[in-house]
Amino acid sequence: MSQTTEIEASAPTIWSEVTFAEELAYTLLEEARLRCERLIAGDFDVNLMRRLHREVGFAGYCAGERLVAYDRRMLLELAREHAADQREIDDELSIMVGVIAAGSHAVTRALSATANSEHVQQANVHLTAACELLEAECVMTGSL
Repeated sequence: MSQTTEIEASAPTIWSEVTFAEELAYTLLEEARLRCERLIAGDFDVNLMRRLHREVGFAGYCAGERLVAYDRRMLLELAREHAADQREIDDELSIMVGVIAAGSHAVTRALSATANSEHVQQANVHLTAACELLEAECVMTGSL
């Protein structure tokens, strides 16, 4: 066995190539986080939005853990561009919920595509908490 092969064989799996699903999850969760910020600024149920912002933010952070700095900046800029599209507050809320749902799907894909997925599992934990917050709000108010 050559020296290079031995080193490659002993390298941790976490350094393997970042998957498209991880990049997509990071981008969508960052967009959802930015939309939460706008809803907080617009005084829409500030307590709920702050809690959502925290959970979605942690989920995005975890999903993007393996991204190199340059890729993370580029994907964050893409999320900012998507989130910059301002809507009426009710439309903004609906869009944010849809982006969270799409982020949830991307995290699920990343879980199955990532060999050493502790960071994606943590993203899933925070995303599940965000979805539970939204579900509880729907139950309590009859709508979002």
